[in-house]
Amino acid sequence: AAGGPAGSMTQHRLRFIPPLDWFELGCYQTSSDFVIPIRGFFQLKAPDTTSVKFLLQLKLADPYANNFEYCDVNFPLASHGRIVKVEGSPSSGTAAVSSDGRALVWRIGTKFPGKLNTVSFAALVRFAEAPPAEEIDPLCTGINAFAQLSFRLPDASAVRASIDPAAVTLQPAAKPKLSITRELISDDYKIWNSLGTARHCLPPPS
Repeated sequence: AAGGPAGSMTQHRLRFIPPLDWFELGCYQTSSDFVIPIRGFFQLKAPDTTSVKFLLQLKLADPYANNFEYCDVNFPLASHGRIVKVEGSPSSGTAAVSSDGRALVWRIGTKFPGKLNTVSFAALVRFAEAPPAEEIDPLCTGINAFAQLSFRLPDASAVRASIDPAAVTLQPAAKPKLSITRELISDDYKIWNSLGTARHCLPPPS
């Protein structure tokens, strides 16, 4: 079942021969009628040529349970050089420089603490030297930058599509033991610097 206009539900029936292992039954896309799982505000400035200062604030939307399998944030900063020092710490979780020194990784963990379901990270990042030309991302020069989220939310969905166990039938007739699970996994989930010139956002509903 899937959500339709004005809260109605549209029924779809599929007939298939399942394989013996896990498989992908179907895919769907939606352009409306869903709530973005995590909203964020990202602001990055460059006080000088060897440092950047940023603030990232994240909020988990109300419809989603505050129970991640994991939630990480990656700050790709290769266009600024190798990271030598980070001054600041996140409100929750831990932060560390990647092994190549070109990114900062924030591992939030499995929950956003507190009743407001929010976390934040403010820091000053210092760099050793300018990077070689081949490591500079043309979309991420100067203060053009983004924070990329990676998360998995068990028992969650961004839309109201669902499988009705009572509607599952077998041929020849049998009483199957069903295990229906769902999860929400991030894909290319970026939050761009609000002060930069390279930005991308979800268009507002029409």
